[in-house]
Amino acid sequence: MKGGLELFSPQFLTESAVRDVLRCNDDTFAYGLTLTKEQAVDLVETRSRALRDNGLVEIGGGVLSKLLRAFRDSPYLAPQTYAETINQIAEVYYAYRRVSFGKYSDDELIAFLREWYDEPCQGSLELLGGTALQWFIDTMRKGKRPDALDLQDELYGDTNWGGSYRICRRRR
Repeated sequence: MKGGLELFSPQFLTESAVRDVLRCNDDTFAYGLTLTKEQAVDLVETRSRALRDNGLVEIGGGVLSKLLRAFRDSPYLAPQTYAETINQIAEVYYAYRRVSFGKYSDDELIAFLREWYDEPCQGSLELLGGTALQWFIDTMRKGKRPDALDLQDELYGDTNWGGSYRICRRRR
C-alpha cells in the first residue's frame, strides 16, 4: 500500500459502496426485497451519475443504505421492480439534495421522500420527481417547511370537503 492512497481510489470506494448496499439485504429480505451484486453495482453507478449530473459531492457513502432501509417497507415496492425503482428513488433523492442547498440533512430529506412517495404520490416516481420536486422548490423559496398535507393539496387540490380524502399521518 503506497501511503494508504488506495483507500481513496475510485475502485476501492465503489467496492466499499457495493458491499454497504449488499449488507442492506439483511434488512430488506424480510420484505421480500433483495439486490444482486450486479444490481448493487448498478445502484452505486446510478449514485455516481446522479452526483455528477447534479453537481454534488458526497463524503462517506451511507445515503444509499439509508434509502434502502427507509423504503424497505413501502407498499409500492415489489420484488420484480425493486432494483429499477430504488435506482429511480436514488436519482430523485439527489435532485432534491441539489435544490435543498443543504437546508435539510440527508435523514430529513429521506424522511420527506419516503412519506411523500407513499402518501401523496402513491408510489408515483413521476409525481415525486416532477410536480412534488417543483412544489418543494417553491415551498423552500417561500421559507416554509415542506409538509405532506400541503403537498397533497398541491397534487390533488384542496380536498378538505365533507368526505375528505386527506391522508392520515402514521405514528412512528
